[in-house]
Amino acid sequence: MPNHYNFEKEEGQEFIYCFSTDKGIHYRIAFTEDHNLTLLSNENFDNLYTLSILREECIKPGHDPRIKATVYEIVKTFFAFRDKCVIYICSEDGNKAAGRHKTFNKWHEECDFKDDLVKYDNVIVEGERHVYTSLIYHQECPNIDRILEVFKEIENLYKDMQASA
Repeated sequence: MPNHYNFEKEEGQEFIYCFSTDKGIHYRIAFTEDHNLTLLSNENFDNLYTLSILREECIKPGHDPRIKATVYEIVKTFFAFRDKCVIYICSEDGNKAAGRHKTFNKWHEECDFKDDLVKYDNVIVEGERHVYTSLIYHQECPNIDRILEVFKEIENLYKDMQASA
């Protein structure tokens, strides 16, 4: 794996990291509190976060293996907090959700710390639409059994909410 870019926490933010590539492209990696499982289940899960990987410019970076290395390093830094869980939802922008899911799976398989992390996928099917979601957690996460139970039911809970709306 190549060396990662230098990154830093965004000022005043606990779990938002920023870095710039050699081409001057700026990235923001954010772990934001996620309350969806709490809303769906009426239970309090205060250790759930969503992961967002945002490229601030519309410039395509081309192949740059240091970007992946930097994202790995940031994720590894986040999971130093072993009680945290991350929900990742693949963006549907450009009709590329399935490709993003495949790339995310490949990244997880290649990372050097995957033995400490567990990844569980859940694809929500809504007619022709597929929403690709993943739950990533450290093996030592204390309340993972209940979180995983609710995450596995998210499709049914989502459909029930849609039907009652």
